[in-house]
Amino acid sequence: MVLVCRVNSPRVSRICSDSAQLSAIEVTRIYLRRGKIRQAADVVKGNYKGISLHFKADGLEEPPKAAMVDFLYAEHNDRPLPSVPRKVFLIWYLEYTRLFEGIVDLSTNILVHHVELPRDFHGPVDRAEMNEAAQVVMKDPRAQAVPGRGP
Repeated sequence: MVLVCRVNSPRVSRICSDSAQLSAIEVTRIYLRRGKIRQAADVVKGNYKGISLHFKADGLEEPPKAAMVDFLYAEHNDRPLPSVPRKVFLIWYLEYTRLFEGIVDLSTNILVHHVELPRDFHGPVDRAEMNEAAQVVMKDPRAQAVPGRGP
């Protein structure tokens, strides 16, 4: 969803570019650049110095609805825009056996939510794991016995 900048709002017009006509609310809500994800991962890594972490997922943690309502009200009424915290949600494995989730506040570089998930939870499968699983399956004699699948 792309909203067009309102020409009559100097605050919004300032942050808009010719290539992407975005309102301030969109910049706050949906854009999470690679550097910000790396920043969040570095905060998490700082809590586990010297321990191997395997990141499985990341994304923008949506701000609370009340904060967005205040932001939209200020934007609509040409008032100073309140600060909306930018937070990143992450899922990672600690040494490939223990799964955690966390939320990093990018403005303070603090891990504001940090929970180990139950042992019966598992993270999303990534491409490397998918390829490894496919190779194991294709080496199995039962898979090779399927017509068109063998050597």
